[in-house]
Amino acid sequence: MYLGLSLLSPKLSSFLIYLKGARRPTQNEAEVLLPAVQEVVKSCRFYKEISLSIIDDELDQSAMIIGDSILVSTGLLNNSGERELQAILACEIGHYVNGDSKFNIMIEFASQPMIIVSNMLNYVLEFVQKIPVVSLFFSLLMLIYWIPLSALSSILSLIERQVLKSNVYRADQYAVMHGFSDGLKSFLEQIRHLEQKKSFWSKMTDSSPSTSSRLLAIEKFTNSFNRFNQPQHGENF
Repeated sequence: MYLGLSLLSPKLSSFLIYLKGARRPTQNEAEVLLPAVQEVVKSCRFYKEISLSIIDDELDQSAMIIGDSILVSTGLLNNSGERELQAILACEIGHYVNGDSKFNIMIEFASQPMIIVSNMLNYVLEFVQKIPVVSLFFSLLMLIYWIPLSALSSILSLIERQVLKSNVYRADQYAVMHGFSDGLKSFLEQIRHLEQKKSFWSKMTDSSPSTSSRLLAIEKFTNSFNRFNQPQHGENF
């Protein structure tokens, strides 16, 4: 398919379905997505082959990129206008161009060894609980293990959140540079009320900047970008 963004490729289909429950777009969904995709790839001059799939989640108005695949939620698809959808697709292409999709995969797989080891230790602890002496020894061993692991996990989570937030800002800038500023700001204003429903802890641990922070950053970058690209006084055309 010439569009540069094809429908879900067979090679990635099983992986994405397992990972996020992604599926191929229906005919009606494709009729909404493809015009938006055409405008985005044309404006961004992006013709890399990337798959496009759907996640059934009406409450989530977002998209994400994993590897060479952009996943769009039904909440985004059904609750956003054409220019808002184009802006979010442009952001996801920005993530791809900036190499963020590779970082997302690295984070996804880096967390797996810790999860596997933790599950194994929990299983062994349950098994030896019937033997008091062994149970006490293993509990002390678990305590020694959990303290550095928890510290390491907290440090890695903090670094991950900061990197992910930086990636969001850079993807927003990519969308602005390619003419999707208005659609992006409109989308962020549209979802601003969702952020107010989050708990304080959710806001503190969120890996994405607040909508207010993103809107402010977009406004500053747009002004700088426009000043940089406006014709200099006395320039000949």
